[in-house]
Amino acid sequence: MTTAMNPQIEQPTQPMAMSDVNVTDLVEKATIQAESIGEVSPSDLAHCLEEYTFCRITGLVKQADIRAARKRLADQFTAENDHPVIGEDASMVSTNFQKLAIGHRRASGNYWPRFARIIYNPIMAPDIYGLREAFVRTAQIRNLCMGQPVDFAVSGVDDGMWTCSRIHHYPAGGGFMSLHRDVVAPSVVSENGIAGGFYQPLVLLTQKGEDFDTGGGVAEIDGHVVEYEDYANMGDIVVYNDMTQHGVNDIDPHKLYQQDSLAGRMGGLVTLFKKR
Repeated sequence: MTTAMNPQIEQPTQPMAMSDVNVTDLVEKATIQAESIGEVSPSDLAHCLEEYTFCRITGLVKQADIRAARKRLADQFTAENDHPVIGEDASMVSTNFQKLAIGHRRASGNYWPRFARIIYNPIMAPDIYGLREAFVRTAQIRNLCMGQPVDFAVSGVDDGMWTCSRIHHYPAGGGFMSLHRDVVAPSVVSENGIAGGFYQPLVLLTQKGEDFDTGGGVAEIDGHVVEYEDYANMGDIVVYNDMTQHGVNDIDPHKLYQQDSLAGRMGGLVTLFKKR
């Protein structure tokens, strides 16, 4: 489907919504509980993602650790470190670096409006927030999904790939990301000959109802659009693949946006990047 204004830009097909009762049951079916990475079965992950194009893993990342990291992040944060949407050198994202992500991004025809901040905190860089263990566990889940060794490209460079761990902050006052499918990251994985395919896990760094009131992460689960943070908790890892439509609904639009605040919703991502 295309828009009348610009036939070159593809809009995602909107999946069906469903009742809260059905969503609770669906998210529970798509959930794996584990206290250590060794308890996560690759076959269970594969089955969950094949069945629902989405999976939630609970127990690997502790909420107390996230809260401690959030405090360290807040103590160090300043909006003066925000860089523009574009223009940074490619090497800067492999360091502790902060930028805005605002506007209409078009990646291979994908229409991708968003309003967010990205705080790069690579596993290879100094662990200034105390999020290293959370990022490592999330990257290990990515590797299990992709059929790679559990520590592939986690703490260093493997086969020219490295883990670009980072925080996506969707600020109170309207932070959002439009519903879309990933395009660029899957192509990087494919071009580097990773046969297991692309999977995007993220660890939830905030709690809906505590850190923000309305909006949150959405994903297509079994053909239905689900605002999954109504049924998930801080520290949960959620995973989707390149066929999953996903995004972030407007975060607390009833509040006034403040650039110098970390209020809102945060998630930690561990995408594979190509070493340049």
